[in-house]
Amino acid sequence: MPKAFGLISVFALAVVAAAAENVETIDAKAFSGRVVSIDDKVLVLRSGAKDASVPRRQVTDVTFDRSDDLLAKIGQAVLVSHSGDLFAVSALRLDKEHFKFTNPLLGRTQVPMSSVVAVYMPAPTETVGDVQRRCAKLKTSATTQDTLVVAKEGKLMNVRGVLKDIAPVGGSSELKISFRWQDTDRTIAAASVRAIVLAKAPPGKAVVAGTLTACGGTHVAFTSLTLKDQTFTVRTVSAGEKSLARKAVASIRFIAAGATDLSSLTPSNIKEYGFFDRTFGYKTNASVSGGPLRLAGRTYRTGLGLHSFCEITYAIDGKYSQFVTVAGIDDVVRPAGNAELVILGDGKDLCEPIHLTGKDEAKTIRLDIAGVKSLTIRVGFGADGLDVADHVDLAAARLIKADK
Repeated sequence: MPKAFGLISVFALAVVAAAAENVETIDAKAFSGRVVSIDDKVLVLRSGAKDASVPRRQVTDVTFDRSDDLLAKIGQAVLVSHSGDLFAVSALRLDKEHFKFTNPLLGRTQVPMSSVVAVYMPAPTETVGDVQRRCAKLKTSATTQDTLVVAKEGKLMNVRGVLKDIAPVGGSSELKISFRWQDTDRTIAAASVRAIVLAKAPPGKAVVAGTLTACGGTHVAFTSLTLKDQTFTVRTVSAGEKSLARKAVASIRFIAAGATDLSSLTPSNIKEYGFFDRTFGYKTNASVSGGPLRLAGRTYRTGLGLHSFCEITYAIDGKYSQFVTVAGIDDVVRPAGNAELVILGDGKDLCEPIHLTGKDEAKTIRLDIAGVKSLTIRVGFGADGLDVADHVDLAAARLIKADK
């Protein structure tokens, strides 16, 4: 292989026991063991009788356990913040420009009204995801006024005005919402409201360092986080400092300076086709089948799900020095699958074609892309010439800027 070609290495992705915790780094390396501690300098991981220190700035994801999908819980109200929080809420109140509520992870909590994007309040038979889809059809969005999304005779309607209060009716658990509409203060039963969308607010000044996800599905944006003696100390963006039990935490995602998830970018060009006019569209942060990205028993949070034939191009304008990913045939179709992966920079091969089959180990790819303005990912038909089960995952696909 010419020297200009990037390094391709086979990465042994062994299936680990359910109790193992997983750490992923900015350059797509993965480690398993037990996380002993985390501070702003290092993450200490124990594997067997040995401890290893991983520089914290290199860590992108830490997985402890599985988490529920908060947006798919039937009847669960959820508060969404500008910093990316997803709080499961009950006993909701509005008091002196603060939302107050009870959360399974944080207990009784309050957040400033100015930090909130929306509160979704699904009916007992629906989910927040259902409400969001209905709001999208209704074209509900933040404006200069607050918006109540009200259910009436099976349909939703937007009512714009100013949110004044959320309080219980007498001593009951029922809530009433006070809202100023057309220059008049009015009261509406919270049971008929599916969402409260707050007026647009100026961007916050806090620098988010990452997001912690609880086993129950709550997402908490933070500015700092440490783990010591089975307890997380978390400086949250919206709700102050919290101490959290280790067993309640499912995962942590750190925002890595200088790294960009490929899935967060919009392609500048897409070509997709298959046999018999059948096309499998590419997916972001999911396999092409719509399920999670899974290689050798490991689930990846970010990446691309691709299928033969596809060619996706990104305009990256020479901003990055390295492209990294873990490539393989998704577990859901293995041992089937036979595809060819080609990666090009400005129309030229960055490496030899990479042959992927459902019988082979996933491959860790690290390529030098310094100066590359256009990055193209091509998945072609493999040696069998067919598109059967060609579910190619580019897991943890990232663009990395050079250290300054």
